[in-house]
Amino acid sequence: MSSLHSTRSGGQTARSLAVAALLLIALMVTPSALLAHAHLEKSEPSSGARITSTLTAVRLWFSEAPELAFTTITLLGPDSGHVSIGEVQHIPGEPLAVTVAIRSALAAGEYTVAWQTAAADGHPSRGRFSFEVQPSPTAQGQMSERRAEGTPHSMSGPASEALDTESPAYVAVRWLSFAALLTLIGVVAFRVLVVPGAGRLADTHARQATSGPITEQMSSRAAVVGVGAAAALLVAHTLRLYAQLVAMQGRGSVDVAMMRQMVAQTHWGMAWLLEAVGSIVALLVFVLAVRTSSRGTRAARVAWAVATAAVLLLAFTPALGGHAAAVPRLTTLAIAADGLHILGAGGWLGALLIVLTVGVPVALAAAPPDRGALVADLVNAFSPTALVFASVVVLTGVFTAWLHLGSLAAFWGSGYGRTLLLKLGILIPVLGTGAYNWRRVRPALGDVAAANRLRRSAFAELAIGGLVILVTAILVGMQTPK
Repeated sequence: MSSLHSTRSGGQTARSLAVAALLLIALMVTPSALLAHAHLEKSEPSSGARITSTLTAVRLWFSEAPELAFTTITLLGPDSGHVSIGEVQHIPGEPLAVTVAIRSALAAGEYTVAWQTAAADGHPSRGRFSFEVQPSPTAQGQMSERRAEGTPHSMSGPASEALDTESPAYVAVRWLSFAALLTLIGVVAFRVLVVPGAGRLADTHARQATSGPITEQMSSRAAVVGVGAAAALLVAHTLRLYAQLVAMQGRGSVDVAMMRQMVAQTHWGMAWLLEAVGSIVALLVFVLAVRTSSRGTRAARVAWAVATAAVLLLAFTPALGGHAAAVPRLTTLAIAADGLHILGAGGWLGALLIVLTVGVPVALAAAPPDRGALVADLVNAFSPTALVFASVVVLTGVFTAWLHLGSLAAFWGSGYGRTLLLKLGILIPVLGTGAYNWRRVRPALGDVAAANRLRRSAFAELAIGGLVILVTAILVGMQTPK
C-alpha cells in the first residue's frame, strides 16, 4: 500500500514539475517591453506639443522616484544632432520629477527627448517622445499643450545590446543568488535550531551514540556547505553587478565611472555593498567554523554567532534594493516583510536541504542500533521549526501581495499578478508534500527504511521548492501593478 501511494505521489510530483516548467518557459519568453518599470507619467513639454515660446528646460515626472545616477536625458534636434543640455537634477519638492536645462535657443523643427531611468529597485526603463518648435510664434509666451493624434509618451524595451532585468540571463543570476542565500540561512537555522534540538532528544532517549560527537560532526559538515553557499553568493553578486551595469549602459566596455556612481549613489548600490560585505564576512567565518566546529571550541561558537549575524543581514539586503524599497507607502514594513519572507523560506526549505544532505547522512553513519532513531530525532527537531518558518512565508507573502497588487483583479489583470498566481500554484504542492512528510512519514520513522522513504519525499519537496525560487527570481524583476 505504501509503495502504491509512493508511486502515485511521485507521478503527481512529476506532473506538477512538468506543468510548472511549461508555464515558466512561457513567462521567460514574454516580451519584456510589456513589463516596464518607472513609467513616464507626464512631461514638459508634453509629447506632440507645439512650442511657440522660448524653451529653457525639459521636465519629466515618473511613477516612481528616479535615481539620478540611473537617469539620463538626451535631446536630439531636427538634424538628429545632440542639443547641449545641463545635468539631470531633481525638481525641489517633487521627488518623482527630474529636469535638465537647455543651454541654447532652439531653432524651429521637431525635437526628440530620449530618456532612461531606474527607481530604488534598480529596474531600468527607457523611452522617447517628440515635440515641435514653431518657426514663427503667434502667441508669444505660451506653450501649446495639445498633443498630436497618436503621440502619447512611449515606453521602449531595452536597447538591443542591453541586458533587461527580466531577461533569462538576469533571472538565472537572481536564481543563483536566492538559492545560495536560502542555503546560507538553512545552514544557520540547522546549526542554531535543529542540531541542539536533535541532541536533546538523543540524550533524552539515551541513545548509545552520544549526541556530542554527532552534533559536532553535523555542525562541521554544515559549515562546509556554508562555505560553498557563501562563495556561490559572491559569484552571483559579482554577476548581478555586471548585469545591472549592462542593463543601464548596454554591452561593451565597462564604464567604471558609471559603476562607481551606481554603487555609491543609489539605493540599489547601497544594498549591493551591504550584500557584498555580508557575503565576504559569511565566507570567512564559515571557513573558521569548518576548522573549529569538530572540536566544539569557543572559537567555533564565536564563528557561528558571527555567521548568524551576517546571514540575518543578508536576508534583508534584497529588500533594500528591490520592490520593497520603491513602494511609496509603508516602505519600512515592506522591507521588513520581504526580509522575513526570505528568512522564512531559508529556515524552511534551506534547512530542509541541510537536514537531507548533512544531518541524515551523519545520523545514518552512526552505530547500527541508533541510526533510524537518530534520523527520527533530527526530523522531530526540524518539524516544529519548519512549521514556524513556513507560516512566516505565508503571512509575509499575503502582506506583500496586498501591498503590491491592491486588488484581487490585479492577480489576473497584470503580468506581476499572474506570475504571483503561478508561484502560489507551485507553492501549494510544496506545502502539501511537507504536510505529508510531517503527518505520514515522520511518525513512521525509527529505522533505516523509513529514513530512506523520508529522503525521497523530502527531495521531491525541495525540487518543487527550486521552481518556487525560479518564479521568485522572475517576479522580483517585474513591474508591480501599484
